[in-house]
Amino acid sequence: EGEGGGVTETDLKTNDIAYLSRLGLIRGHLLVGYQLYRQGEADMAITHMKHPRDELYAGLVPAIEYRGGKRFDVALSKLANCVTSRASQEDVATAYQELEIAIKAAEAVVEADLQISLQSIKTLIRTAADEYAIGVDNGELVNVHEYQDAYGFTEIAKRRLQELPESMRVTAGQGIFDA
Repeated sequence: EGEGGGVTETDLKTNDIAYLSRLGLIRGHLLVGYQLYRQGEADMAITHMKHPRDELYAGLVPAIEYRGGKRFDVALSKLANCVTSRASQEDVATAYQELEIAIKAAEAVVEADLQISLQSIKTLIRTAADEYAIGVDNGELVNVHEYQDAYGFTEIAKRRLQELPESMRVTAGQGIFDA
């Protein structure tokens, strides 16, 4: 099924978990690309910056609009262009932060309860596991790009878990947040 998970445009419009998961996948790619760029790995960063727009964002646009959210085409293109043109670290950081704000705004159109939040996190972790399985064979790194994707998805899942409101943490029980 790939990173899109076989999710249709209709699912993205009506299924909060699918919608938030897709946004999380986009954020995961961008996080990895941004971190690689900061480490001087522009060539590797470029592939992570282009992938979200080419394969994940286009199908999400109708859902963002349907849900009353604001598209982030311009910010997504700006970041990809900054990385592709090998702009300064400062310009890339600014573009990345602008895009993060725009994606968070697209996420905010969903009033996610604990179940929706945790299910979207679970989807990111499952996708990360699939990517790790492609990237690592018998303990050996065989596909660095897929391994990097898995890292990005895992990091976004961890951030989402950490960002859950206190009221949701209490409902879920503190034990899951102690790790």
